[in-house]
Amino acid sequence: MASRIALFGGSFDPPHLAHLAIAQAAVEQCGLERVFFIPCQVSPLKNRRPGASGPQRMEMLRLATSALPWAEVDGCELARPGPSYSWETADLFSHRFPGAELHWLMGADQWAALESWARPDLLRQNLTFIVFSRAGKRPAPRPGWRACFLAGEWQGSSTEAREMLAAKKSAASLLPPVVENYAISQGLYLPGDH
Repeated sequence: MASRIALFGGSFDPPHLAHLAIAQAAVEQCGLERVFFIPCQVSPLKNRRPGASGPQRMEMLRLATSALPWAEVDGCELARPGPSYSWETADLFSHRFPGAELHWLMGADQWAALESWARPDLLRQNLTFIVFSRAGKRPAPRPGWRACFLAGEWQGSSTEAREMLAAKKSAASLLPPVVENYAISQGLYLPGDH
């Protein structure tokens, strides 16, 4: 039987509890064996550069996922220059894991914008999408695309966590303790840290 792998891309700036809960739900609801958390170099869809460096975001992801046997952190997009395109990452993983069933984990907002991504034809051909609700937006099926829709609603965002850390407030409601401690120890997200 082919292995079932999901790719979960994003800024992860910082990785928060909802990221972990979404990935856990995907493992349980879609029968995944592994989830690769892939921090992007620069998102072509966001005009904001990450506040934490690539190595810092990798380390926060490693800390956040260390107790999850199905989770792996991969720096392939950080190793490439320029914007991080999902089709390139999907292509890389299809060569790395021939015969695997590849999935891409994303929010309903990105699912709605998928046709505007680079090379949507390749994405549609090579991936099954696992889509989660975001800010009350319920994903709807798209003709010609394979998808699994996660049941559940997740609160919290990296933006909220950065704002709390910038204000020197506890972000314990949003971040795993190891991630919050690392961000504080590194002085991340303090005013002027851009």
